[in-house]
Amino acid sequence: MRSDVSNNSRDALSPVARVLVRITSVLFLLLGAVLFLAPGWASPNFVWKVSPFVAMSMGGWYLGNGFMAWEVARIWKWGDVYASMLLLWIFSLLEAAVLIIFSDKLIPGATLGWPYIAILTVATITAIVCIVDWVRTRPSTASTAGGVNSGLLAQLIAFVLIVAVIAVVPLLGYGTSGTIFPEPISPFTLRAFGCFYLSLALATIPLIVTRSLRAPLFYARTGLVLLSLITAAALVNLDKFDFDVHPGKWAYLGTYIVVGVAVAILVLRHSAQTRRTDVPSQA
Repeated sequence: MRSDVSNNSRDALSPVARVLVRITSVLFLLLGAVLFLAPGWASPNFVWKVSPFVAMSMGGWYLGNGFMAWEVARIWKWGDVYASMLLLWIFSLLEAAVLIIFSDKLIPGATLGWPYIAILTVATITAIVCIVDWVRTRPSTASTAGGVNSGLLAQLIAFVLIVAVIAVVPLLGYGTSGTIFPEPISPFTLRAFGCFYLSLALATIPLIVTRSLRAPLFYARTGLVLLSLITAAALVNLDKFDFDVHPGKWAYLGTYIVVGVAVAILVLRHSAQTRRTDVPSQA
């Protein structure tokens, strides 16, 4: 019995962390549903000034991350979910940091004002608790490391480099004029987008280091939902893309489509392995 407990402690974080991840998942899904399904209403009622397109795109973030968080809590085996968990931590902490930096631009009295702030606060607390838990328990990835061939490794490296470049551009303050994003956006929104992309890039790096196969399969399967929703938001608002005047906007839409297709192929090719990672841990 003691051996089983010891092995479980090395395979996952604590039950408290798991509950917090589930709570964060539900909150992200609720917020994302409002932003994605009712962007016309969410836009004027958001915590800072955003367009319906931005609201819908952010809704895709939160729906996608909410789904990922739900699956992380369902599987709850560190060797399978560590990259996805890291994405949720970095995303929550960075988006909370953006709120603090641009706090003078917030409209807390808006209908979605305090709810958005409260949801990110819960997500931030969850990230901190999980990080402390990880430092304390140090769950192992040894049992799932290996299995990544050179082709998949090259794809992971390419993904990190491409998304990192996309993240750096808005983080440095470029892109507010609408030359890449379909419409002009504020520095506040630009940094929020940059932090989203940065979280994707940083969370992928451990997959390159550990060469784990099961982790990128889980990351790809759950991330495909995120990519699909953001691509859908862009396609719904395709009339805002003036490709003739600003051909750079192809980079925004094209990146999502190319990466989405590549991820879908990866998931389909390794569907058997993906199903094996879906077996819930005995918690």
